[in-house]
Parts: sequence; C-alpha cells; structure tokens
Amino acid sequence: MMDEYTEIFGNANYQSWREIHTKAFGDIFVSAFEGNPEAQVHLTAALIHISNRRFEEAMPKLDFLDVIAECDFDKIAITYFKGLNYEFMGNEEEMTAYYEKVLASDIPLRVPFAFHPYYRTAKFAQRDSECSKAIHYYRKALAFYDGIVPDPKAAQNAGQIIYDVATVYLYMHRYDECERFLQWSKTYAPDKNEQRDFVAAILCAVQGKAEESQRLLKGMHTFYKRNCEPKVKAILAGADPHYCVVPQDRCAYGYFWTSVAARAEDMKALLKNDDADAAENIMSELLTETLPFMKRRLTCRMDMAEGCVTVYCKDYCVKTLAAEYDALFSIKPTELKAWNYICIHEFEVFKI
Repeated sequence: MMDEYTEIFGNANYQSWREIHTKAFGDIFVSAFEGNPEAQVHLTAALIHISNRRFEEAMPKLDFLDVIAECDFDKIAITYFKGLNYEFMGNEEEMTAYYEKVLASDIPLRVPFAFHPYYRTAKFAQRDSECSKAIHYYRKALAFYDGIVPDPKAAQNAGQIIYDVATVYLYMHRYDECERFLQWSKTYAPDKNEQRDFVAAILCAVQGKAEESQRLLKGMHTFYKRNCEPKVKAILAGADPHYCVVPQDRCAYGYFWTSVAARAEDMKALLKNDDADAAENIMSELLTETLPFMKRRLTCRMDMAEGCVTVYCKDYCVKTLAAEYDALFSIKPTELKAWNYICIHEFEVFKI
C-alpha cells in the first residue's frame, strides 16, 4: 500500500495539484493529515473535483476523510472543506451547518480570503442585488473574528468584509449605515484605501456634501478618479438613475399593457401547469423592452391563486426604476384587474 502511494507522490501531475492547492488554501491544506499519505491523496483528489466543479464526486472522498480523521485539526479541516464544497454547490443549509461547526471549534484555522466561509455566497448575493442576503452572509463571515485580537492579515480581512457591507448599504440607500460601516472598517484597516474613498465620495455626493466629495476625488489615483468622478457628477446633477429619480420616456407603457393582455392566457396556462419560469420569462422580456434605460434584463416572480395573478417586479433598489414601475402600474387597464403588480427590492429577504 505504501509503495502505491509513494508512486503517486512522485507523479508530476499529483505534485502539480498539490502545489496549486497549497497556493490556494495554505496551511489548512498542507497541515491536514500529516504523516498519512493515503489521506493526503484523497484530500487532493477531492479538491481536484471541487476545482473542476465536480462537487458530487468530491463528497464521497470528503466523507471518507471525515471517518478516518483522528486529530482535531484534521476533523475541523474536513468540516471546512465540506462546507466549502456545499457553498460551491449552492446548498446554503448544508454550507451553514458545516461552517457553524468550524466557527464553534476551538481550533484556530487560517483560511484564504478568497475561500473565506460565507464570503462567496455573500458576494454572489450582492452581485444579484439580493442585498439583505448579502449582508446576512457578510455578517456571518465577520463572526469568525468575534472576540479575538486579529493579526494584521486577519485585521485586513475583517476590514474588507466590513467595507463590503458598507457598499451594500450604499446601494440600498441606507446611508447612515453605510457611513457607520465605512468608519468601522477603518478601525481594522486604518491605512488609506482607494476603494473606501471611492464609496465615501459617492456617499458624500448623495448626502449633498459636494465639497467633501470633491476633496476625496482629488486624493484618488487616476484609475479610481476616472471611474468615480462621472458618478459623483451625475448624482450631484440629479441625473444618476440609481440614486436619483430621473424622468424617463413613457411612450411604450400603453403597448406593454396591450402585450400583457395578449399573452395573459398563455402565462396563466403556464402557471397552472407549474411552469412559473416560462411565464416569468415572458413577463421579464416585456418589462425589459418597456424600460430600456436599465440596460439589463429585468426579472420578476409570478404566482397565481384563485385565478388572480401576482407579479413581483424587482426594482434592484434603483430609485428611477421604482418610480417608473409606479407610473407603469398606475395605468393598468381594467381588463387586467385580476393581475396584481407589486414592486419589491429583492426576492429573498433576510432579517438584518
């Protein structure tokens, strides 16, 4: 058996993957199952599967390692990798179960920031404008720093997560919370931070603090200034659709309702057949065509009860879109009285 694993250890492909995962995961990978070549091979193979997005194939190997783990470090390392695998799979329930075991452990783990528990889920939720979900998971990520005096690297990580929360609050128009988290991030990472100044400049603009916003712009390097300055100018001019209500051309609104009426029975049939996705795709296309200023596909959710259809239209916290949805829904024809349109910020709301 040892000869078999000695041969694998000498394999160039195996060594290459060990090097890749050492760079990616550091100590939690290198120190796991020291002195157990069979376990190291299985752990490397599991991470190769994860790297190749073959998550289901990784799980049996992780389960095997869970059984043979003897020391506390090995057990908590596998618990972490199981949580990570479930996070990549999008299984938030199992992800949380394993990450909470890691959090409850007394074993100090150093994990790479790119694979920090909950961080990827929070980032994806922020990307999808699911803001309360993003903050929920950013805060869970921050819990790994509770009650400890962090080393410089840990302090940098915590400061980054706190900054990320600030950006979400800015997007949500919760400016006081944004300001609070920006200040909090400085306690962990007090050095000048161009990204933080970028957000602070936008925050000052929406708060009407033009001089402070300009001061921050002057202190930025060219790259950040070139991207931030147009946003600040648009906000101060009341011309930024996200932070301001910018009047739009509404000539297509009547045609929208004509199109809905023409497709109403088709969409209801799809809903009756439990094919909400297809019905939502039709409605999303109509909304996107009617509101082109958003320059993105507008999504919705639909359900039907007792012949009445409810359409939940996501406004992405965009002030102009919310205003235009109000205008569009206000001229709904009487023939569609059984169709209810509701403007919402996000589809999945978490308590924050």
